[in-house]
Amino acid sequence: MVNPRISRANLVVRLLILSLSLAGFFASSKAKAQVTTSVNISSQMLWGPVGYDYVEYYYLPEYDMFYYVSTGQYIYWRGGQYVFVATPPFRVNYYSTYVVVVNEPRPYLQHNVYITRYSQYKHGGPKQVFIRDSREPKYYVVKNHPRYAQRNENGGGNDKSRGDGGNYKSNDNKNQPVKAPRSESNKQNQQQAPRSESKHQSQPQQQAPRQEENKQRQPQQQHQEQPRPQ
Repeated sequence: MVNPRISRANLVVRLLILSLSLAGFFASSKAKAQVTTSVNISSQMLWGPVGYDYVEYYYLPEYDMFYYVSTGQYIYWRGGQYVFVATPPFRVNYYSTYVVVVNEPRPYLQHNVYITRYSQYKHGGPKQVFIRDSREPKYYVVKNHPRYAQRNENGGGNDKSRGDGGNYKSNDNKNQPVKAPRSESNKQNQQQAPRSESKHQSQPQQQAPRQEENKQRQPQQQHQEQPRPQ
């Protein structure tokens, strides 16, 4: 027979292992979800309020309309159902209306809930700072931002010449002229040049005694060529 105490202990151990496994699974899933939902700043709208690293929907109470960030579609109520369009059929004053950030799946299916919850903001609400007017560098990545051209100049680790522990090497010398190395033949010619000068200098010294010898020989020849007297 199996001891009931041992079977209970085994059951407790198995339950403990199962609970730890489930806890680890949910923790990793939550971490992945946080990473996934924290990188859509560049997809947000210029008329969206600042302060959100992730936005799934915008809700505009004045127009009873949603905007889905992922697809760029407007969703509004018409004829008893919601309609998805790329451009709203009516004029919207984005920078004078109140904008609500909604990070819930398919909020348009709870139409009555959002109408009631945000009815007080139909005619305005607390002052908001729009992404268009923000001077936080992280919002410069939003397309058409006034400082969109500076999106890579503020942090982000794109400047390879900084933060490298002093190992950065400048390339400023690339455009400077480099002197060509002297060839061995040129060096030899330069060394042989003084020798040629010494030869030229020694030639006059050798010619001088020859001229004197010629002078001495000329009188003797003249003396020998004179005719004898008859």
